[in-house]
Amino acid sequence: MCGRFALTEDWSQIIAYFGITECQYAIPPRYNIAPSQRIPAVITGAYWRSNR
Repeated sequence: MCGRFALTEDWSQIIAYFGITECQYAIPPRYNIAPSQRIPAVITGAYWRSNR
């Protein structure tokens, strides 16, 4: 059995929680995400500024 997981929150709730002001995508909830599938990520801090 692999490590599948779920993204159950509404995308607008995630944007509000992290204080995101710009977003190019609207991601629907997903309930059977496999480790090999692409998922959204929130990147903050020095890494984002230096690798943009």
